[in-house]
Amino acid sequence: MHATKGQAMERLGASMNAELARVPETGDRVRRAVCAVAAIGRGYLNFAWAEPGLFRTAFAGDTETIAFHTTRPFQRLVETMDELADTGFLPAERRPMAEVAAWASVHGLAMLYLEGPLRHAGEQDRQRAVERTVEVVLEGLGGRALSGELRGDVVGFAR
Repeated sequence: MHATKGQAMERLGASMNAELARVPETGDRVRRAVCAVAAIGRGYLNFAWAEPGLFRTAFAGDTETIAFHTTRPFQRLVETMDELADTGFLPAERRPMAEVAAWASVHGLAMLYLEGPLRHAGEQDRQRAVERTVEVVLEGLGGRALSGELRGDVVGFAR
């Protein structure tokens, strides 16, 4: 089980990294960090929906087998939240546990689609739910509505 969970975490990390690779290089640090958060969320959800059995296995059973908070995917999320704070988008008072709030949001959405009441929803509804979840998480982190440009970037990375 430990080996399977390890493989799941590696593949989850690869899915997140694939989305992060799509983030445009830009001199705008806020834009880059916001897009990185959206990309990490999308990579997480892509993995959950492409590999539901492996995704479930990653979080099943004995929590001592793999402590998610020590895995590379979670550490990448922590680093991205730090980047978001360094840019000033994420105020210092909102930084503690921001990664847990973001993780809970995307994990919850994944589970609603895998095992919950949204499992029969169509692709268009799923896409809109991803976009809105990422937007709400980022607005909550930043404590303000996203600008039109940032909202466009987030929607682009939620697709």
